[in-house]
Amino acid sequence: MKVRPALFIFGAAFISAGCNSPNEEGFEEHNTFFDIPTFFEQEIITLKKNNPLVLKTVYTDDFSEQKKVHLSDWAIELSPFTNVDLNTPAYQGFIHKDSLAGKVEYTFTNDKLDLKKITILYQEKEPIAFEIEKITKNFLYETTEKLTYKKDIMYDIQKNQKVILMDENKYRITGQMN
Repeated sequence: MKVRPALFIFGAAFISAGCNSPNEEGFEEHNTFFDIPTFFEQEIITLKKNNPLVLKTVYTDDFSEQKKVHLSDWAIELSPFTNVDLNTPAYQGFIHKDSLAGKVEYTFTNDKLDLKKITILYQEKEPIAFEIEKITKNFLYETTEKLTYKKDIMYDIQKNQKVILMDENKYRITGQMN
């Protein structure tokens, strides 16, 4: 019996397509990027343990208040960072990764996604700083967030929200760690 080359190629393509099929949970395998939530969960554990004194400043529109405090709930304080996950299925296929010595930058190619840019700085292969830019838009509001974190030094959370037919709301929280 003679096997036709076209039939052989079709069969090989069909079999190889099966190798990329969904895994046991029904999700297709995808690229895995840096795990930001896990990094910040570990930071939260370390910060709870070390209990640093923080010079915390809160700005809202034209008001600001500053205090030196030992934060009791780092999980709430850093939740804007732990909520950023590059490995969310909605981002797959829309992430462009660019690496230089000591710096990795992720940009997003779909304007409908909330994440716009994430920059991670490294020192001796360990992440030491993050900068995250998010924009959420719909017909009712636009929210812009800029998150900055420097390990053992500071964090900065800036958020602007403009709701249709209302004034823009701005707030910023910074923490300088000793």
